[in-house]
Amino acid sequence: MSSLREEEFRNAIITVIGDERYRRNIVRLRELMRDEPMKPLERAVWWTEYVLRHGGAPHLRSPAANMSWPDYMETDLILTILFVLFIVLIVTSVILLKICHYIRNRLAQRSKKKSS
Repeated sequence: MSSLREEEFRNAIITVIGDERYRRNIVRLRELMRDEPMKPLERAVWWTEYVLRHGGAPHLRSPAANMSWPDYMETDLILTILFVLFIVLIVTSVILLKICHYIRNRLAQRSKKKSS
C-alpha cells in the first residue's frame, strides 16, 4: 500500500487548479449535465397538466399499486421456501441423530468386547 506524501498532494492540487485542461473538461461536463429540453419548473408544470388532461393518468401507475400486500410481498413463495427449508432441517437432524446413535452403539459394542 503506497502512502501519499504532503508534497505530492500539494503538487496534485496545484496541477488541477492551474492546468487549463482540467478547467475545460469540467466546463464541458457541466454543459453536458445542464443540457435539458426544458427547465425543471417547466417540466413539473407540464407533468401536472398531463396528469390533469388524462384524468389522473392511471396508465402511468405501477401495477403493484393494485396488488394486495401479501401478493406484492410474495408471501406464498416465502412460506413455501421456509417450509422446504424446515423439512430439510428436520430430515438432516433425523439422519444425524441416527448416525450418532449408530456410532454410539458401535462404540458400546467395542467396549463390551474389550472388557470381555
